[in-house]
Amino acid sequence: MTLKKEPQNIEAEVAVLSCAFLSESALDKVSEELTEDMFFDSANKKILNIIKDLRLKDIALDITTVSNELKRKKQLSSIGGIEYLTEVIEAVPTAANVTYYIKILFEKYILRSLINKSTDIITECYQEEKELDEIIEDAERNILSVNKDQIGKAVRPIQDVILDAQTNLEHLAKEGSDITGIATGYYDLDNRTAGFHENELIILAGRPGMGKSALALNLASNIAINDKKSVAFFSLEMGAEQIVNRMFASIGSIDGKKLKTGRMEHKDWKKLNEVMSQLA
Repeated sequence: MTLKKEPQNIEAEVAVLSCAFLSESALDKVSEELTEDMFFDSANKKILNIIKDLRLKDIALDITTVSNELKRKKQLSSIGGIEYLTEVIEAVPTAANVTYYIKILFEKYILRSLINKSTDIITECYQEEKELDEIIEDAERNILSVNKDQIGKAVRPIQDVILDAQTNLEHLAKEGSDITGIATGYYDLDNRTAGFHENELIILAGRPGMGKSALALNLASNIAINDKKSVAFFSLEMGAEQIVNRMFASIGSIDGKKLKTGRMEHKDWKKLNEVMSQLA
């Protein structure tokens, strides 16, 4: 039986290490965004650790300082000697693609982690030592924990953020539209917010019975129907069918009581079919 190869990209590992020797900014990115676990090759793991140690000690990074540190830790021969270290340093001519190399390593690391977590889940299922609910809970927790490293990647240098913000503002200026996000269907709200945008958290606050759920449902319906966007609606108060019935009532102007009893006139059924075709 042929053993399957774990997700890895040794060339990208070597390239990203090489970038660290070429510029201060690349060294910072490699040291801050990568961990030993994200490397598959043991030799490259050791070189990364030496690079990070030297950076913390504010020691210049070159073949002499790295090889000296590897010798001191008795690791130089285990990585392939000075010859392999030279190959790593001379692997790429520029650090321009360091972000791309880091992305490759991160993706391979996530895939390996998913394989390991999935193996643990399969083992628990076969053992049948825990209750079903506990197995499912462990499985959910393990899968969600795989992506926790992305939290650190959300930290970005202010220079990158400024550049992205400038590019976005220039794009908006060229478009010249008052609605730059997703239109809600409510003119005054859109006029104040310019629509809903990515990475925004919008809270509808009010006392019980003031219509928060109805407004949220109308917003979701308008966005789904008018902007043809996919919308997920979660409610702790209503079931799925109740939510849909409220959408039917709101969009089709159908009496909610008629929907509950099913005693609708011909015109109501006609409206209902129209609404269903819009939402389908």
